[in-house]
Amino acid sequence: RFLDPNGPWVLGDLTVGMTKTQRPNQYYDLINPKNGMVFPASESRVWAYIPESMQERIKSGRVFFPNNSNKRPMTKRFLKDLKSTINPVSTWVIIWVFITLVILSLSFNYLSL
Repeated sequence: RFLDPNGPWVLGDLTVGMTKTQRPNQYYDLINPKNGMVFPASESRVWAYIPESMQERIKSGRVFFPNNSNKRPMTKRFLKDLKSTINPVSTWVIIWVFITLVILSLSFNYLSL
């Protein structure tokens, strides 16, 4: 979606489904180092990284900061870091397609009689 020196990337969630009680070390305000804009932590979804790891991600350009403080910082997910470029297909989709083809085939054979 976007380009930078690390290659193409898309935005991803920078939080985890844990509360500040469950992960107190991941509950902190995140500050954009370029403009000082503060992004408060959520009590119900803390940041995905402890402060030290988050700072490393920020320094390496892996955190996207929005221009609006009402939005949330996001992680940059780089294409080069994916283990596979193939998205899995649900077994249910395959079964649905198979059943549909069988029904169509039976309908066609019935109409041909």
